[in-house]
Amino acid sequence: MAIDLKRDVLKYKGEYVSVYVRDGWYEFMHDRTGKIVGLLVFTRLPNRDIEKILGRYEYDHVTGTKSVLTSITGGVEEDQTPEECAVVEMHEEAGFDVAAEDLIPLGTFQPSKAEDTIVHLYAYDATDVEYMRRPESISDGTKGEEGARCEWVAFEDCINANSPVFHVAILRLLTDLIRKER
Repeated sequence: MAIDLKRDVLKYKGEYVSVYVRDGWYEFMHDRTGKIVGLLVFTRLPNRDIEKILGRYEYDHVTGTKSVLTSITGGVEEDQTPEECAVVEMHEEAGFDVAAEDLIPLGTFQPSKAEDTIVHLYAYDATDVEYMRRPESISDGTKGEEGARCEWVAFEDCINANSPVFHVAILRLLTDLIRKER
């Protein structure tokens, strides 16, 4: 969908994403490749149920909210594969050093027909390596990541996340786990 500058209002312009308001709805336009990765880092209980998820808290430029529970994401550069980007984001934002083969692919989705973005989803089971996580993320240094942090969130509290990427990744992971346990 093309942006109509006469009708649409620019709400936020960042280094990598712009947010426009059209007829009361938000449109997110990614200024890179139109591809991002969404990461879901989780731990499991001894009975194999999901115990907790590593949530990302960031400043929401659209609403001005200082700390919103969202997903760990990153933009895929022109010279990267989604898997390579996921490995970088795991290092920068989640604090884990992993190889691509450690990631669980969860497919792709488009958050909204009003977006130009394709999200490549991955999960990572940190049950046995949770202790290896660096407590502070390195970040990529962009303005949008100032003050951002990752914290473990109880699985049942994840419903409060403000991110369709987070929710789709959880549903895909649960579906994947159910299929594997049958």
